Amino acid sequence: MTHTGTRPAAALRVSAVLVSYNSMEDLLRNLPPLLAATSRDTDEVIVVDNDSSDLTSEVVPRLFPEVRLIRAGSNLGFGGAVNLAAAQARGRTLLVLNPDVACARAI
Repeated sequence: MTHTGTRPAAALRVSAVLVSYNSMEDLLRNLPPLLAATSRDTDEVIVVDNDSSDLTSEVVPRLFPEVRLIRAGSNLGFGGAVNLAAAQARGRTLLVLNPDVACARAI
């Protein structure tokens, strides 16, 4: 499948997207099992920070360098943040998750 516009051709299997608005504690708890259930070779994990005030945009890249952080710059709402991530996602499948999801099994 070829994509048009600025979106790159899909090279990955899954793009897992989490939208965060002051959800740092949930991300700290739930990103490790999500990352353990994904492969850096075939999957990507994207966190969209909706202009949080809880230091999400500073902590996530420092603790989880394998996660792609997108700083929305303002609170776009859930749908707007998902659309922002979808435009930049490289996976064939987009998996949209809430930051408080508990990942127990491989994707």
